[in-house]
Amino acid sequence: MTAGAADGADPGPAAGVRLRLYRGGGGAALGRITLCRDRQLNALDLAAVEEVRRHLLDCCSGPHAGVAAVLLDSSTPRAFCAGGDVKSARAAVLEAPYLDAPPAGHHIHGVFQAEYQTVVVVDELSRRLPVVALCDGIWMGLGFGLAGYARHRVVTEATVFAMPENLIGLWPDVGFAWRAARLASPSLGIYLALTGARVASASDLMWLGVATHYCHSSKVAALREAVEAAPAEADAAVAAHCSDPGGPGPLRRCAAAVERCFGPLLRYSEAGQTEAGALQQLMARIEAELASPGADDESRDLLRAALDSMRAVSPGSLAITLRHFSLVAAAAAEAGAADGSRGAGAAAGGGGGGSGEGGGGGLSTLRGVMAAEYRMAVRRVAAPDFLEGVRALLVDKDRSPAWRPASLEGLEASEAAGVAAPLPAARGVAGLELGEVDAALAALDARGRAAAAAAASAAAAAASRAV
Repeated sequence: MTAGAADGADPGPAAGVRLRLYRGGGGAALGRITLCRDRQLNALDLAAVEEVRRHLLDCCSGPHAGVAAVLLDSSTPRAFCAGGDVKSARAAVLEAPYLDAPPAGHHIHGVFQAEYQTVVVVDELSRRLPVVALCDGIWMGLGFGLAGYARHRVVTEATVFAMPENLIGLWPDVGFAWRAARLASPSLGIYLALTGARVASASDLMWLGVATHYCHSSKVAALREAVEAAPAEADAAVAAHCSDPGGPGPLRRCAAAVERCFGPLLRYSEAGQTEAGALQQLMARIEAELASPGADDESRDLLRAALDSMRAVSPGSLAITLRHFSLVAAAAAEAGAADGSRGAGAAAGGGGGGSGEGGGGGLSTLRGVMAAEYRMAVRRVAAPDFLEGVRALLVDKDRSPAWRPASLEGLEASEAAGVAAPLPAARGVAGLELGEVDAALAALDARGRAAAAAAASAAAAAASRAV
């Protein structure tokens, strides 16, 4: 097979995800997973997420095991991935309502098992081989879950990033709390999470640590071809085709104002505050900053938009976001996981150690965060605010959600804590299941050890012959 030629290309299943295998120089293989739901801006339903997950696992231990690198991209420059199919999740809950947690076999379990397993396998695979995500166009929500833990997260001048889940009564999930604790500043992470602010500056995304590389959209095809031609040299190909995005973006220019307002938030529990009280104080700080004669116009515009956004979204979601992100940030700080974790190398791993309510190593690990978020997600999508938020934004599209409660004053202190509690054993599902993921990764590791042993044996034999 010639370098860069497709080997056994999948013509593209109905799910809207395509896997192509490429044989590059020296026979090294690349697994290229392309999202093909152009009309939906690659918003992925359960079938599509399961296809991505299956292809990734196949690259570890299935029929495509032995690939030297994985490439994640989109068939349209308009969007890498605009998120998940929340309308289907809402419909599943309305069709089979439940309290506290869904029973075994419920569609909701399938949705979040597939999504969160995919997050974990991308992170784990990136520690073992190059995973390159080309995040051109819209990159939001579940799209971050697919690409946010790749070793190389490549953005362009057209990339628009956001985590807007509070707008539909959910919260920014797919482990964004873990990444937020490791950004240029955790305060900027909680700002992005609470407000759903869009970041359309490649410079800002790289400075934050959300992205690792910048490539002008006119050069993305050349980068893709270079990775296809030499999968074993994917790390070098990314470095060679990417460049500096330029000077500071808007968020970096406004970072000081954001820090003044959002910085105290992550320590709210140390001050004995409730989530509602801390959020009310945040809004008061923003109001004071807006009234300050020393504030510049750009910072005022950003903070005014932040205030408007938080006043429009679900108060319950704001409280859940604040509590979860604060716990994850505290776990990261305690474990020292945030130190030196920015950049391509740090992006590869989920860290280790720590303890907390997450399980799987605690909230200092990505696995632990995903375990906690699984419990949170299956509960939150059955809550009135998720059903109402999706209705208002995506079903009836009246953009007039009736949140319950309607304001921060109506929040109960225990509401945010309850969503992360252990699932009731009687429901038949204990939590996030990672057995298949672990088995695939173990097979990949065994293959790597066998290859290393064979190479060492061959080198020893060659040395012996030379003597």
